[in-house]
Amino acid sequence: EDTKGKIEELQQRLQTLETIFDLASKEQRIEGIEKELESPDVWGNEKGQQLAQELAELKKEASSFKELKTKIADVKELEGLM
Repeated sequence: EDTKGKIEELQQRLQTLETIFDLASKEQRIEGIEKELESPDVWGNEKGQQLAQELAELKKEASSFKELKTKIADVKELEGLM
């Protein structure tokens, strides 16, 4: 019972962090940058490199957050099997 409560608390904290972290906006920005980078014109100047760097950072942040969310869900599922 105590473990279940701790897992639920973690999920609630993660949900709060998702709001603070603004994952939805980051994912929208990732899509926008990817569309911008499809244009060959953007690569003719420094903007392309800056966008590529921003994209890499955003993807890393979003990926880390999603991985944490998945791990917590996995722990909850495992706890339910016990």
